[in-house]
Amino acid sequence: MLFGAPTRARAILSPILATLKPSFLRRSSHTVEPRRLHRTSYLDGLRGVAALFVVFAHYEATYFPSLNPAWHAGFAADASVGGAEGVEHHNNNNFLQLPIVRAMYAGPFMVAIFFVISGHVLSQKALGLAKRRLYSDLLKSLASSVFRRWFRLMLPALASSFLFFLFVQCGWATKLSPNWDADHAPVSEPLYDPKDETLSAWAADVLSLTNPFRFGEVSFPRYNYPLWTMPVEYMGSMIIFVVVTGTSLVRPVLRLAVLAALVVYCMWMARWEWCLFISGVLLADVYDKSSPDYVPIPMLPLTSCIDGEVEEDSRRT
Repeated sequence: MLFGAPTRARAILSPILATLKPSFLRRSSHTVEPRRLHRTSYLDGLRGVAALFVVFAHYEATYFPSLNPAWHAGFAADASVGGAEGVEHHNNNNFLQLPIVRAMYAGPFMVAIFFVISGHVLSQKALGLAKRRLYSDLLKSLASSVFRRWFRLMLPALASSFLFFLFVQCGWATKLSPNWDADHAPVSEPLYDPKDETLSAWAADVLSLTNPFRFGEVSFPRYNYPLWTMPVEYMGSMIIFVVVTGTSLVRPVLRLAVLAALVVYCMWMARWEWCLFISGVLLADVYDKSSPDYVPIPMLPLTSCIDGEVEEDSRRT
């Protein structure tokens, strides 16, 4: 039995490690055909870059809050970072604080990009069907999207929240000491008291997080607070589907006017997240090449090259 254990462990771990192994490190005896590109394939890359920058933002907010102010700013203006409020920074001249450069750890900016991408991707297919007057297919597409959206967003969020809850129970969720960078003091103060953070407390928190009828201001969950974007994404998705449904029978020019008016109205009402989602719908409507009324808009040379590769690839297939 003992001699067979390593063999069984190898059989279990080999597929997992093979999946996690980067593609450029894999050796293959046969030629792998390139993956087919779609009209929104470039957005996957943009999502990946934005996600990486969000990781940088959380790392910076935790370990280097002094980088929050802009170049030559007088004080730390980001009230979301504990301990940074009211701290004067007379010499905010770090290279990373320069405009454009600091975008690589600008978390809120990247979240805004996520919301615009969601509006663009979720509405593109439905808008194309509406413009071709395929209303039966449009209804099926929207019904499927509405039904699947909660599961696609909330099930991973639930698993992430529960994993963080386990970290709390193990005492691994801690915060840095005030002078950690000066004396390199070890982390000792927990964020939560494991005796008070019970399974029922987690259940109540996750029920609020995944509530499909939640509507109102942005709030942060107790466990793994970056999950605050999940309810916003879900509500934004429902708004997208309602807007696309409500404008599916109007003329293209009128739909553009309605979408632009909704963007301005949401901004005026200080609903910045709704403004971003509807802006994505507006962009999807403007740049829909499948529409018979599409008029090419001058873009950067790089974008033209990408579009040409996608069109050439689609013709081959």
